[in-house]
Formats: sequence, C-alpha cells, structure tokens
Amino acid sequence: MAPNTFNLSQSDIESLQTLSPGSGVDIQFDLPTGPARLKTQYVGMDNPNCMFFQLPNTPKWRAAKEFLGADTQIIVRYVLEEKHGKVVAFKVNVLRMMTKPASILITTFPHTIQSLGLRSDQRSQPGISTQLSYTNNGQTLTFKGIILDISRKGGRLAVPVSNEFPLLDYETQVELLCRVGNESISVHGLVKNRDNQINATFYGVEFTSNKSGVEVLLQEYTLQPQ
Repeated sequence: MAPNTFNLSQSDIESLQTLSPGSGVDIQFDLPTGPARLKTQYVGMDNPNCMFFQLPNTPKWRAAKEFLGADTQIIVRYVLEEKHGKVVAFKVNVLRMMTKPASILITTFPHTIQSLGLRSDQRSQPGISTQLSYTNNGQTLTFKGIILDISRKGGRLAVPVSNEFPLLDYETQVELLCRVGNESISVHGLVKNRDNQINATFYGVEFTSNKSGVEVLLQEYTLQPQ
C-alpha cells in the first residue's frame, strides 16, 4: 500500500478499506439552488492519489453533471454497518468525469475523515449531537440523535434504531435540542422524509423556528462545503 501522506489515522484508513466496491454512498455538492444530495456507488481507490465513483445515468444525475467540473468540492458519506455502526464522511475535489469505457467520477483522496457514531455504547464522535423529541397524544418522547448535515432551511439527522422510539411520519412536528459550548439551542421542525436502514433511521427535517440558533449550528458544523 502507498504511504499515508495525509492527516489520516490508522482507524481512518481502515474505515476507507471497509468500503468495498459496489457499496452505496451519498454525495453532496452545491447547485445554484442550494446543496444537492445524490446516491451512487463506490468503485475503488488508488491510495493516496484518487477515488472512483459511478456516475449513474438517471435524470437527477444527468441534470447535475454540468455542476461537477474539475475542482468542485463534494462531500461523500456512507454507513458502516454490523460492528461499526457509524457514518463516515469526508471532503474531496472532483478531478475528472469519464464517460468511456464507463461513466466514472474521479476525485482527489481525502485529507481528513470524520466519523459519526450511531450507537449509544460508542465513544462520542465529531458531529452535532442532538436530543430529538416529539409529542404524541399528550406524551413527549425523546431520543438521542446526530445531525449529519444542516442548512438554514433544514437538516438531515440519524437516530439509532430502537424499540423505545417509534418511526416518525411525514409532517410530524419535532424539537431538536443541541448544545454548543455552554449554550443550549432549541430548533423546531417538520419531518419531510425518512430513510430506514439497519442501524439507524435518517430523517430530513425542515426548520420552522429559531433562525439565530440555526446560524450558530451552521458556524459549528464543519462538513458544509466552503
């Protein structure tokens, strides 16, 4: 294996090696209308030179390709299942798009990696920890989660699968309580989508209150494109 010339720990390298060819990944990048998130598949890597991802021939990807020119910064996320139980995220820049012999997106190799733990028995990891709560028939239920990405309009969060916390439906009103330093920030929102996976449920939430609090969270969140 080539030497590690970046700020990657042995654990970071192992997280990348666990990502096998054909694994699903989530790619985020900027469009003129705001951040876009699309799903694709990981193809492989040439450590420490570059990484390879599929460019699906779907309407969303076809519309987005013109915004993925050289040096475009993207965020790649994927979930490590089984014993790992965490979301791995890193930033890379686009090097080139190929259409022949296969449709492939080539990016730089990540300099740093962030891991967001999804299990209560894991040591806390970088991310925005939050307490998610909602009221049903007069009873308020709360559970811990992690905000994976955030914008002024809303965010995406992961909640560990638990029999104690039911799945939330579309338009459910929720409260997200976060701590930044000694400050406690409460933001209300509406559930707009849900993605059920083995270790966690992912929710898209549209914010409906406390714009100043959202700004504080944005300043603290380090995975937004710069």
